[in-house]
Amino acid sequence: MKFLSNRPAAVIGKKLILCELHFGIELSLQQRGVNVKLEPKKYADTLNKLKLESKTSELIVIGDFKHTVTGFDQRERNAFNEFIHELKFKKITVVKGNHDSLLEEMARPFQQFVVEPATGTTFTYRGVSYGLFHGHANAAQEVMKSDVLMTGHNHAGIQIGSGEFGKTLQAWIIAPFRKRQKLVVFPSFNPLSGSVPFNVLKQRELHGPIFKTGEVKLEEAEVILLSGQRLGKLKHLRIG
Repeated sequence: MKFLSNRPAAVIGKKLILCELHFGIELSLQQRGVNVKLEPKKYADTLNKLKLESKTSELIVIGDFKHTVTGFDQRERNAFNEFIHELKFKKITVVKGNHDSLLEEMARPFQQFVVEPATGTTFTYRGVSYGLFHGHANAAQEVMKSDVLMTGHNHAGIQIGSGEFGKTLQAWIIAPFRKRQKLVVFPSFNPLSGSVPFNVLKQRELHGPIFKTGEVKLEEAEVILLSGQRLGKLKHLRIG
């Protein structure tokens, strides 16, 4: 697995992998009075550029492909169709997140678009098995047996500094899991969706059942910024 420099995305073979696209979040922000536009072509251009830079051909989104939890309104439907038509990937796979209601319906006209259940999916590359699940629901047993687990849902970040000058930066959280497995928690791809400071919250305060099992050794997790800067173990970065 390779993390792209200054991008919240990873590459495994020909697969470009990211989490928390939150397509359509702009419409939600507009309702709160925020002056932002939903530009489907801009979303597509960003991903198509990453495709070329990373020399990949398949896009995998580990949940929350879209933003609205309760489905689509007509504006979202129109924007979604424009967005998918503009994407240049030969295959698009989405592991359902808690925001992805009715995604199967919207994806149906697009032959290259596959929606996997919230229980997750797996693939193997060069002898290493990878299990992908969003994190809001329990993953399937087959997924949990993978060498490397990849999840999102918590918009992984790390707080630098404290008080009024403190800032939460996007980060990769790579934690030991069970005996020899690894859990990789993805940062959010969409900067408008924010980040959660893993060094401020206690493990039990994180969202999703996997952090409640006691099998994730979160304090031993390695923290890596999008720049590639390795900050060390989470336990040494604790604030408060």
